Amino acid sequence: MLTDTEGIVLRQVKTSYGRRMILFSKKYGKISAGTGLNERGKGKSSLALRPFTYGRYELFKNRDSYNINGAEVLKSYYGIGEDVDKYMNGAYVLEFTERVLAEEVPSPGIFSLLIDFFDLLENRDKGIGTLVLAYQTKVFRYTG
Repeated sequence: MLTDTEGIVLRQVKTSYGRRMILFSKKYGKISAGTGLNERGKGKSSLALRPFTYGRYELFKNRDSYNINGAEVLKSYYGIGEDVDKYMNGAYVLEFTERVLAEEVPSPGIFSLLIDFFDLLENRDKGIGTLVLAYQTKVFRYTG
């Protein structure tokens, strides 16, 4: 079954037979998906396979796994990678979000909260720690 969804890559795991992504999708929640797409190329899908990128992903779902067939960038948070403090706090938030979410449970509130967090983090110069604490507090409100 082919489907498409918006999402953010939480983590990449390189394996011998390809690459696995932990993807936080708007429609399906946190899922693990494999891909054979090249992340080092100049195609439009190469940037969408990296963390801190909000993208649209074409997924193929078989019985118990997902595969990313295509990807396109909706918004790249490139500015986060230019500052070490922003990058470290952003990476912490991605890891925190991955640990809080249950597998294959849609969480549209947390998804939009994560997008808002990245927008604020990219444009903010001071008070990044406060922003992270505010994000954590709001995520705990959604998760109970």
